Amino acid sequence: MKASELKSKNVVRMSDGSMAGKIVDFEFDPITYQIESVCVREKQTLLKEFLQLFVKERVLVLDVKKIIQIGKDVIFADLISS
Repeated sequence: MKASELKSKNVVRMSDGSMAGKIVDFEFDPITYQIESVCVREKQTLLKEFLQLFVKERVLVLDVKKIIQIGKDVIFADLISS
């Protein structure tokens, strides 16, 4: 699977089925060149999108060990709902 395909997927919390956000970046191990974690931009509400002009967006760093399954359209992860 290509990184560009992963970036188009939504991340869903397995605990409650809510959407955590979308993958926006990756962190690689410089020695093994394997993905260590993915950066997930939180799902934006309309108000958060407007306030994004004034407030820095929140990005969750998700360890790849927390990924349970990669589906056709979504990625299921073991995350605690916030």
